[in-house]
Amino acid sequence: LLGLAVSAKLTAVLLAPLFLVYLSRRVGVARALGATALALVIAVAGFWPFASPMLVPHLRESLALFSSTFSFNAPIYYGLRAAMGYAQGLTPGVDPVLMPALGAATLACLAIATLAQDGTRERLVGGIAFALLGVALLSRVVHPWYVVPVLAFGVAARSPSILLASLLVPLSYLRYDPIGHEEPWVIAAQFVPV
Repeated sequence: LLGLAVSAKLTAVLLAPLFLVYLSRRVGVARALGATALALVIAVAGFWPFASPMLVPHLRESLALFSSTFSFNAPIYYGLRAAMGYAQGLTPGVDPVLMPALGAATLACLAIATLAQDGTRERLVGGIAFALLGVALLSRVVHPWYVVPVLAFGVAARSPSILLASLLVPLSYLRYDPIGHEEPWVIAAQFVPV
């Protein structure tokens, strides 16, 4: 399933260490490594029909777009950027400092979710929800489509805060307008109650 998830959305590869630790504690290291190898084969098979000299450059271009160019509905990113004194068009960008810090925080969320695994399915589901929530909230783009996996695992983990987020994150659609203006009150309405 992880291999299929990776071939559908590359960000699922971030969960590989979590699954490896979960499986190691549940069925042993040898079987966990076998499952990891199988997931890798399935992911490669999923990309194989699209193999071309442009595949890797296109993936790099897409990742660069979302990691350094585009931003949308990102409460932590916007809040920290403002706290660092950034004013669009008036001050130099703070991304060279901010993005590595957010990247480190994202890795910390993934590490916490991974190290918390004890081999139980409940901890796996909760860990996936926590890891995906960290990835989503610490990124520059918090689009409703990107949080669908977070919401699915949050429901499975019976997380009240993620259930509340599932009701509020569609408010981001109120922010679409022709000039791309982002209303702070819409971001606050989505995330402050959570």
